[in-house]
Amino acid sequence: MQKDLLARFDPARARLRTYLRACIDGLVSNRDKAASRLKRGGGAAPLPYDFEEEIDRLAGTADPPDVLFEKEWARGVFALALRRLREECAASGRAQQYALLEQYDLSGERPTYAELAHHFGIAVTDVTNRLSRVRRGLRRIVLEVLRELTADEAELREEARALLGDKAV
Repeated sequence: MQKDLLARFDPARARLRTYLRACIDGLVSNRDKAASRLKRGGGAAPLPYDFEEEIDRLAGTADPPDVLFEKEWARGVFALALRRLREECAASGRAQQYALLEQYDLSGERPTYAELAHHFGIAVTDVTNRLSRVRRGLRRIVLEVLRELTADEAELREEARALLGDKAV
């Protein structure tokens, strides 16, 4: 409709249905070509996104759109980094480190190191060491994600500072 396709329709050349079918086929073909371009994320599996749920969730906030955007950007970066960290920990036999991070940093309530040590059957010093290690891993992966999402080193530093603090990179 934006390209005014109906104005270009010539009934002498084809029926309207045939013309519309050709237009739709071209649109789908162009979309498929664009989706397969590496520059546009081709080859990557599309992520599901529930727009209605997000609209409902965001409608309940009093934040202006630019603040919401920044929060969602940070949430998305950390969600991707946490997913990669979980997979990395599971693949390397360090699932307990991720579980400690989940229990201590990601759950709503924060148990003491002694409670975590008792729960996981390890020493308190092991809790502190493993949490330190997994947090360093999370920081490294967050920086990797930002490196993928930014255009250059200056933008990477700026985004890292915004997400991780002054001495991020």
